[in-house]
Amino acid sequence: MSKQGVDINALTPNKWTVIDTAYGDLNHDNIQDMALILEHNLAINERRAYGDNETEIIKEFQKPRVLAVYFKDSKGKYTLALQNNNFILRANEGGEMGEPLKSLKIANNSLHLGFEGGGG
Repeated sequence: MSKQGVDINALTPNKWTVIDTAYGDLNHDNIQDMALILEHNLAINERRAYGDNETEIIKEFQKPRVLAVYFKDSKGKYTLALQNNNFILRANEGGEMGEPLKSLKIANNSLHLGFEGGGG
């Protein structure tokens, strides 16, 4: 992910699509920070941790997803504060429920993610 930029377009790498965004103050400075979930445009062979990052390593052919959190400064520049390449469920990991990602929001200085899935 891009380390710094002034808007969502500057922060989105080539071959990636932003599939969800949330804005709100995460670091108590009264400036609107940003959280992004991005998905790669192409499926790849992916090997990643699943669950508690120790129990199971999964190997699948799918489109990777990334969670990126950016803090915005008083001059309007976003700086990458957090990136996780494993946490966000992929489009086909919701079982019979379909797409597992249901919501991304920032409220009360906290990041909230909603997932749904099961069966299969």
